Amino acid sequence: MSDNARESSMGTELIKNVSFTVHNTFKTIIPLYDAFILDQFGVMHNGKNALPGATEAVDTIYSHDKKLIILSNSSAGSKDTIENLPKLGFKQDMFEGAITSGEEASKYILENYQGKRALWFTWDKNTTPSPLSFLQKCGNIKLAVSENDADFIIAHGTKNIWYNGGSLTSMEQLFDCKDFTSVDGILKKCADKNLPMVCANPDFTVIRPDGSRSFMPGVVGR
Repeated sequence: MSDNARESSMGTELIKNVSFTVHNTFKTIIPLYDAFILDQFGVMHNGKNALPGATEAVDTIYSHDKKLIILSNSSAGSKDTIENLPKLGFKQDMFEGAITSGEEASKYILENYQGKRALWFTWDKNTTPSPLSFLQKCGNIKLAVSENDADFIIAHGTKNIWYNGGSLTSMEQLFDCKDFTSVDGILKKCADKNLPMVCANPDFTVIRPDGSRSFMPGVVGR
């Protein structure tokens, strides 16, 4: 069975065991709740722009004095996530805050890996928010010179592996095509050393603004 077929089968089994009601508008359910927890990608925006009707829905919920919270698999931190909202068409002061997998991953690293060397799978340097913002939240960790001196792996993004000294290994083929050719040897060495991995974004795929599919840190973790 292919990966996509397996994921689809797992999703179908989960849905069979869940009872839910589909609503065509938020307006009918706003009075029923004190707060609303919203996902980001594919719900509020596509990573570049707000999705049709999303800003209006947020405005309507907020106008009824309801609390709004973001819950996201983004590898960005909570503060960065909120501060990035205006670039996507949303008013950041409408949200109580954000809980992201990136924030939780950085907290875990801060508590468990201080003084350790990380093999860092991440994004491009010009990505917004900056990947360095995540690294700073992790506390006193160092980037590994190579997989050979790493104590653990951080699966934060799927564009580059950043090393101590500033050198990079590109993972563009993985991001675009789920092609592990450029990192297979590195991952095998890590597996042979039984290195632990902290995954800051467990998603397998993301739909980009142009409708194409790209692959996320979850595929590395899996």
